Amino acid sequence: MIRPTASPCVEDRRPRVSVIVTTYNYANFLPTAIESVLEQTYRNTDVLVVDDGSTDDTAAVVERYATRNVRYVRQENRGAGAARNTGLSLTNGPLVAFLDADDVWLPDKLTRQIDHLHRHPELALVGCHAYGCETDLSVIDIVWGGGFAADRAFEQLLLRNFVLNPTCVLARRRAFEAVGGFSEVSMWEDWDTWLQIARRFAIGFTAEPLVKVRRHVLGLSPRSASERLAQDDAILQRHLCYVSRWKRPVVRRRARSVAYLHASRAALVAGDREIARRFSTRALLNDPTMLTRQKVGVFLRSHGRAAAAAGDLR
Repeated sequence: MIRPTASPCVEDRRPRVSVIVTTYNYANFLPTAIESVLEQTYRNTDVLVVDDGSTDDTAAVVERYATRNVRYVRQENRGAGAARNTGLSLTNGPLVAFLDADDVWLPDKLTRQIDHLHRHPELALVGCHAYGCETDLSVIDIVWGGGFAADRAFEQLLLRNFVLNPTCVLARRRAFEAVGGFSEVSMWEDWDTWLQIARRFAIGFTAEPLVKVRRHVLGLSPRSASERLAQDDAILQRHLCYVSRWKRPVVRRRARSVAYLHASRAALVAGDREIARRFSTRALLNDPTMLTRQKVGVFLRSHGRAAAAAGDLR
């Protein structure tokens, strides 16, 4: 557990935040992302853009911000986790915040999260809710993250990634040092990382959405329902061994239920109702008590009862 006496937020109420912006062929989105960092009400930051092998004009875009102390580094394409590790190795602020280049922060994102860390010095990481947006950043809905501060969040986090994506997170650097940096698995590297941190430290959340996350065709999330199911199962298998042996069957069943929910949603988006019906049924059979409204909503949509499920698919 991280001790309050060792907290940089106790020693200094305005610790430096190293902001690591990762990008891959997102030159069109990048200016908005960078501006959202430079417009933060919290000013004690250093900003590094890590280009993961882009073939567009990313370098030229970042060059426009050189006079505003935005640094740039390019690496061969190695994936998002490796790009974040490059950023960690080239910065040294006691706090670290990440921003995917297709997302943006609200102006008080860092201020609110640092205040939260100051009030809860036992936390290694603080997340937030997010606004899900169209490409033009018009808001579609709210993506709800966790709603608590806990030192035993690991098992719940194993069921679903309520820390959300790195854009939502502010963390203590030593939390990443303790787990050997950011995970570099091929998919869900953020969820894998949060699980490693939550297994060792307490994590917490602010009460409001502080970021905007774009949903668009160039996003890196898996499109196939079967691929999504396989990736969720891979993360479960990596961490289930840290759960008490007698709990594992229950955790496995509940996690599998949530994985089927995600996969059935992906199938609906892809227009594959047969797969959606099969997976939504399995989601309910594995565990009807968790996320029941969402599971029933997808089940009804997959069976063509859209009216009854209106508003349940988010």
